[in-house]
Amino acid sequence: MGFSRDIFISYSHNDNDVPFEGQDGWVSNFSKCLKLRLNQLTPGMTGIWRDPKLTRTYDFSDALKKQLQNSAALVVIVSPSYMESEWCTIERREFCSSAKNKVGIEGKKPIFKVVKLPPEKSLPSELQDILGWQFYNEDPETGRYREIDPFLSKETYPKWFPILEDLAQEIKDILNNDPGKKSPEGPVIYLAKTTLDLREQYDSIRRDLRRNGYTVLPDCELPGVESELKSVIEDQLKKSDLSVHLIGQSYGMVPEGSNESVIALQNELAIARGESDFRRLIWLAPDQHPDDPRQIEYLQSLREDSRMNENADILEHQSLEKLKEIVYERLKSLQSKGESSTCDETKRVYVMCDQNDINEASQIADYLYKNNLEPELPVFEGDEKDRRLLHEDYLRECDAFVMYYGHAHELWLRRMRNDLLKVMGQGRCKPILANAIYVGPPGTPQKENLRIRELTIRQTEHLDPTSLKPFLEQVHRKHQTG
Repeated sequence: MGFSRDIFISYSHNDNDVPFEGQDGWVSNFSKCLKLRLNQLTPGMTGIWRDPKLTRTYDFSDALKKQLQNSAALVVIVSPSYMESEWCTIERREFCSSAKNKVGIEGKKPIFKVVKLPPEKSLPSELQDILGWQFYNEDPETGRYREIDPFLSKETYPKWFPILEDLAQEIKDILNNDPGKKSPEGPVIYLAKTTLDLREQYDSIRRDLRRNGYTVLPDCELPGVESELKSVIEDQLKKSDLSVHLIGQSYGMVPEGSNESVIALQNELAIARGESDFRRLIWLAPDQHPDDPRQIEYLQSLREDSRMNENADILEHQSLEKLKEIVYERLKSLQSKGESSTCDETKRVYVMCDQNDINEASQIADYLYKNNLEPELPVFEGDEKDRRLLHEDYLRECDAFVMYYGHAHELWLRRMRNDLLKVMGQGRCKPILANAIYVGPPGTPQKENLRIRELTIRQTEHLDPTSLKPFLEQVHRKHQTG
């Protein structure tokens, strides 16, 4: 790239101090490991430079300026001590002032933020919108932070090296970037920021997707003020084809000016995106036991509020590996849509009903057939297990659904709705074009009091299949745009 040094590490010397002579400090070990990995990924790399001798009396000479000006990238070790260091501020500003020709992928400045410990002060403007690599853990009982240091505790090896690998891969991409190189093609994933208790799972998915050539957003830090936060998330979602949300036992940070957490706001803005071909995957981490009333309420709304479930797949009691498998299924489905249009295929509608309502449901099926749809009705004869398997096949494969609620008990309706919600996380790959509940005769107080957010057609005095026109319009509209 025309620079004599590839990387300049800027750090506070407090972060490299050791209690006994002969030991290597945190920054020294970090620097050695990063250099080793980068030389493996990018043979012939010039090296990593850091000054182990800077003091307050040291003259910020032309030699040091030259090192910064000639470095292709800057790695800053963020900590409370870093924020108080005058020298770190000088180094950062000097690098930024000379970084006009140091442009990485899509114009990103080659500055990398390594967070050893979260600072108490706000980050300087040059570092606020840059993604960071967190080399610390939070004690769930005390809320205190502690550096991840495998050279002091071998138990932290499995956490340290994946983070270092992500950082090294990112630096490699920036250093080797061709200014004319395009971003990876294919679907773009918005991997919603999550809470600290799911950081390892988040990093694992992000790492896996990037290694397989997918673009993963957000590619910047999210602001801490609600108005700015919403603007950034909306912009990132517009560029995305799929959003993935990891929900743990913590409610998460509430940005300034908001009553909702960042987790909830990301989901709300993904819902507001509102396009039929945009899907959300919501993974409820297994074995969680939240004690925050806000998180308990939020989890309940995800499970029960139909608005939360619109154009979404709720994955519960599923492993992280199963989540990854489903994510790739969705991405393959999106890629297939981009390669070939399926608008000429006849769409299938599953008319769900109780056995006591099969005659009325058949009339609805006839109406759908006359309107160029392929209806499917449940089967009530034969082996119970086979009937259940057919029911699940229809839930996975049909494009739209009508639940006919006539003589059946309300519990039947609730069970069918739950079946549809569950199957979204059990292998269904394509979006639901439309979903309606047809409330037919006879009229009952329970039906009068029914409050459900799905498209609800009420014809409790007499059956009128033509009242399904709004449902048909929704199917055909999303069919044509899908």
